[in-house]
Amino acid sequence: MALGCSGAGTTPVRRDFFIGRNFSSFSDINSQALKWLGRVNSEVHGTTHEILLERLKLEGLKPLNGVTEYLIIREEKRTISRGYSFESVTPINITH
Repeated sequence: MALGCSGAGTTPVRRDFFIGRNFSSFSDINSQALKWLGRVNSEVHGTTHEILLERLKLEGLKPLNGVTEYLIIREEKRTISRGYSFESVTPINITH
């Protein structure tokens, strides 16, 4: 997703990237997406009036290399009707 799309979700990607393009493979999608991201993130953002790639440099983020993965367990209990309920446990493996 383009850096400036957090407020709009995936709409700019669907509207501006996928429509009208042809892809021959997943690696072709990735290649075209990286070129597209480089272009759109080099433009001045309409709301912040900043170039997103320049703003990213100022954030001082560090790579995730060496960070171990962790497991999130989401538990839910739902009542269907009086006296009947079920529990669901969904493990989610988080990797980088």
